[in-house]
Amino acid sequence: MPHFKAAAARLLLPGRPMPRIMPLHWRELYSRIESAGKEIIGGETSYQLLLIIKTGKPVTYWYDLKSGLLVKIAMTSETPTLVEIVTETFLGDYRNVEGILFPRRLSRKVLSQEILTLVESIQCNAQIPEGRFDIRSDIQTLLRKMP
Repeated sequence: MPHFKAAAARLLLPGRPMPRIMPLHWRELYSRIESAGKEIIGGETSYQLLLIIKTGKPVTYWYDLKSGLLVKIAMTSETPTLVEIVTETFLGDYRNVEGILFPRRLSRKVLSQEILTLVESIQCNAQIPEGRFDIRSDIQTLLRKMP
């Protein structure tokens, strides 16, 4: 399989938007990225990239060929009983918020369950009230009692 450079060359052709939602620090997380071909996701052609994690199972990202947007993520995780579980997340309904495209629909499939998240609003650099994340006094009391 070709490595990331080949996949990036296809995704970064003139006139094509940059791929979105790739960790900025991917070199620290992954030992390599490989092009894994094309696949139809939601009726549209997507490039499939296999991200080889330095510690753990590989993760697969699918980027829409036309928009460059991330449309699917698949990852395998291990339960405490050493059972491997595949999780697929489908991203869609991207909306522009202050110049940044955010997915507003996230559908996660785990085993036989599907979890749908619909984002109603997104604010960038919103003011957070002082104390919003303070630990309640009753919880602080419990924490002090812990060894």
